[in-house]
Amino acid sequence: MNLSSPTLLPTTVSHTEIPRANATIKTKGYQLLLLDDSTTVLNVMSAILRRIPGILLTIESSPCRALDILERDLGNFDLVLTDIKMPEMDGIEFAANVKQLRPELPILAVTSSPLAVDRKPDFAGIVPKPFSPEELVAGVTGFLREFQPPSLSIHGTQHRQLI
Repeated sequence: MNLSSPTLLPTTVSHTEIPRANATIKTKGYQLLLLDDSTTVLNVMSAILRRIPGILLTIESSPCRALDILERDLGNFDLVLTDIKMPEMDGIEFAANVKQLRPELPILAVTSSPLAVDRKPDFAGIVPKPFSPEELVAGVTGFLREFQPPSLSIHGTQHRQLI
């Protein structure tokens, strides 16, 4: 993994390159909020994640607007994926604000600097950049496969690297 310079996925991803989730995974009805200040990254990640059956995506480029969305629709989201380095508000501050609104909501950090969120209790896991479409799908579906809302423990200091 190259941490010094993030590599973005190409802006065009053909449907043949985007993996489909295993048909046995139960993801129907999962609502995800995807936050990144880069529209290129948002477009690529949303194109990949929309291929997972049953995933409903809300995408946002502003942490402040994302917080407004979460506040309005507090109980509707099952998972948040957020970039860490953003100009308006970094992902660590964003996650802390989310936890004030809804402490049990799991948040995955999507970052080229996994050490920046290491041992931060507001994150349930880390998706390191760069990633392939297969790695992103495997990381998110793997997390959702294990996701059990009533018993999910996300307040520990150890984070799983999802891919």
